[in-house]
Amino acid sequence: MKIVIAAVNSKFVHMSLAPWYLKAACEDLCEIKVLELTINQDKPEILRCIYNEKPDIIAFSCYIFNISHILSVIQDLKKILPKAVIILGGPEVSYNAEDVLLRNSDVDYVVCSEGEERLKQLLTCIIRGESPDGIDGIAYREKGEVKYNPPINYIKDLDTIVSPYTDEMLKAAKNKIAYFESSRGCPFSCAYCLSGSSGGVRRFSLNRVKSDLERLMLSDARQIKFVDRTFNCNPSRAREIIKFILNMSKSYKSGKASQKNYHFEAAADLFDDETIELLSTAPAGLFQLEIGIQSFNEKALAASARKTNLERCKDNIKKLVSCGNMHIHLDLIAGLPYEDFKSFSQSFDKIYELSPHCIQLGFLKLLHGSALRNDASKYGYVFSEQPPYEVLSTPWLSYDDILVLKGVEAAVDVLYNTGRFFHSLTYIISKLESAFNFFLKFSQILQEFYPEGYGIPSRELYKMLLNFAKEFLPSDYNTINELLKFDFFISDSSCNPPKALERHSLPNARELYAAERSKGRVHFERFSVNPLEPSSKVQTDIKFDYTTKNPVTGHYGYTFI
Repeated sequence: MKIVIAAVNSKFVHMSLAPWYLKAACEDLCEIKVLELTINQDKPEILRCIYNEKPDIIAFSCYIFNISHILSVIQDLKKILPKAVIILGGPEVSYNAEDVLLRNSDVDYVVCSEGEERLKQLLTCIIRGESPDGIDGIAYREKGEVKYNPPINYIKDLDTIVSPYTDEMLKAAKNKIAYFESSRGCPFSCAYCLSGSSGGVRRFSLNRVKSDLERLMLSDARQIKFVDRTFNCNPSRAREIIKFILNMSKSYKSGKASQKNYHFEAAADLFDDETIELLSTAPAGLFQLEIGIQSFNEKALAASARKTNLERCKDNIKKLVSCGNMHIHLDLIAGLPYEDFKSFSQSFDKIYELSPHCIQLGFLKLLHGSALRNDASKYGYVFSEQPPYEVLSTPWLSYDDILVLKGVEAAVDVLYNTGRFFHSLTYIISKLESAFNFFLKFSQILQEFYPEGYGIPSRELYKMLLNFAKEFLPSDYNTINELLKFDFFISDSSCNPPKALERHSLPNARELYAAERSKGRVHFERFSVNPLEPSSKVQTDIKFDYTTKNPVTGHYGYTFI
């Protein structure tokens, strides 16, 4: 008997972890093949990839981003492989398993929650021709009826789970983002999330973590992303793992371990000074942190069961950003209970003041199994019935408001999150009412020229920002021109700035380039202001060095001459 476990990822560069756990757990039963596919592949291509394996059983790992694609593929799979058994698992089907079977006659089984033990038990039943009625966390069909055994048990000792980091898996991870978990569950029970639904946090032993992590660190994966929902919920344990990564990176300084980036999801208020001090010793770019603030509206957080010390969050984020060696990513959610347009704009401004490298403006999704979805009618939520179940309106945010915030999101993505306009934006926003006000105004300009919201040429943004300055900050036009020019040269090695930017001749340019000819690629440029002190209005000449690049900001090096 042959089984295909299919991961339909959001991008080619992503690598799913679940199928490799399942293969490692079940491969003593029969032949198992993991297929890494993407939602960007069309249905005929996915059908071909699966069909060519001639499987007897096909299992899919289901999430909000791929469930529609998977269900569409399954309809045709059953036509070309009518005897194949179809099994679904993953968070998108674990909380509505009966409904999935009732709505999709081609699906034979749904595995709910953790799958390592359940899938093995189910496969054993299928191979033996037995009923799975004694397995918890399984939905199935029996005599034309849908049966459901709710999940009761969770794996208490995670070290009993067979490691997914096999030679085959590590080979497949080459040049991809690989995922790693040192724990399962979450200490919190946020109403919009599912991570706390398994009742607290269970952890792999540190010995197991270090053993698996070392194997992954020495692979050719380009990034290791920890999927622990709150990596630093146990500060001393988090420090132990961070120290291990630092030591490994030093031991293999010229090798694979030091050439990767390590990503953690963390709670800012749970950091202590000792952990922040440890993180500050890391080489630039080794770590990046994703921190979910979600809102600064206390009432919205309380209604979402989000327990956060906001003042401590702010203090710790400032400390982390000031370290200068980590990429800091902060999240906001639009659509939480009691969060109206004004409140959200205030939350955004407070996030901006913390100077993260990336602001992710997301929109509330009412996931199956989440408390907010269960309370949707209580709060008066209107949301899409199709994945990803995004909120369309709330009693506090109209659909018009959400469309405006979608525009703000687009403006933040193309301007702030690229890092290409850092000095220009800092100056422009300092002259306006607020950061949110700027991105709101600029989103209206984007909407006028690019109503579809995509395909915006990066070079066109310089011209649009100059036009913005001409309309809203005419007395600062020249300074903004110089800052845009500076931002261009630290972000783009082409040395060919957009024509909209006014430039100044450098009389001794030939001599300067002649002196640097053997030292690598450089560029010289004259500015009518000092870009680091734009109010000084002092003529400044700068050498840009395209042989060095900051791994955190992505900016090239420069020196004043």
